[in-house]
Amino acid sequence: SDIEVAYRRGTRYVPAVEDLSVGEGSPATPLEKGGVYLISGGLGGIGLAVARWLTETWQAKLSLLRRTELSSEADGDELLAEGSNQSVVKKIQAVQELRELGAEVWAPQADVADLAEMRVVIDGAIERFGRVDGVFHLAAAVHNALLHTKADDQFAGVLRPKVQGAWVLDRVTRVRGLKFMVLFASLAGREGNVF
Repeated sequence: SDIEVAYRRGTRYVPAVEDLSVGEGSPATPLEKGGVYLISGGLGGIGLAVARWLTETWQAKLSLLRRTELSSEADGDELLAEGSNQSVVKKIQAVQELRELGAEVWAPQADVADLAEMRVVIDGAIERFGRVDGVFHLAAAVHNALLHTKADDQFAGVLRPKVQGAWVLDRVTRVRGLKFMVLFASLAGREGNVF
């Protein structure tokens, strides 16, 4: 594989990916026990893994942003009993499991790239939990294909939740006392695979 190297003022830079441990007591973390965190893409696989970790390690209060419709929480047991749409059932079960672990969970539906919708979500999280300490931005649209084979609308669809969503999250949290925002991205582009 090609290695990218840059020289700046006598220093050689090579791209690298390293693990970062952010457990309890780590000086590198802005996380705190009982913190309030918004996770965009919160009911996806990685979003739920982050939510579980925040619950188990930090006893977090969570706003799990989702773009798809779920039934109301009152209807959740009925959906589980009926065995309807398995994707929806798994998401409801995941929220229930987080609650069983002790998390306070709110799962609003909104488009992370829509400024008005996200203002409503942030206001709702603050009303429910009193504040939002941090954001984990995982929302994404996946259309696995090589970049040069994508149509313009597919390309825009992939960038919208990730890029426009990051801009919107920055705008709606800028004056809200947010301590941090973590942006998740795929390594596929760096590795030259798919985008």
